[in-house]
Amino acid sequence: MRNTMEIDRLIAAAKEELARLDASRAKILERIENWQREKRFGERAASESTRDNEMLVANRSPQDAKITLFRSLFRGREDVYPRRFESARTGKQGYQPACGNEWLEGVCRKPTI
Repeated sequence: MRNTMEIDRLIAAAKEELARLDASRAKILERIENWQREKRFGERAASESTRDNEMLVANRSPQDAKITLFRSLFRGREDVYPRRFESARTGKQGYQPACGNEWLEGVCRKPTI
């Protein structure tokens, strides 16, 4: 039969292991989300290049075609999103831009922004 100190030590060790597993799971989920965003970004870029080749809008084009072109040019990026932060020093809270492709060179310009 185990004494209470040994049981407490086993419980503490199990809780530490769970905390490590939770952190590992969170990192893996974040990588999966980043890959999914990267995949969507690549699929969208491929479909846009195909659509741009198929649809040429000129001065005489119908109004609907012009509006579609305008909206496709000025929509938001899906690979850039807000990330909430809280300063440990000042307690300030807010949001800053985050990018699903932040470490791909030339996509989000991570080191400079």
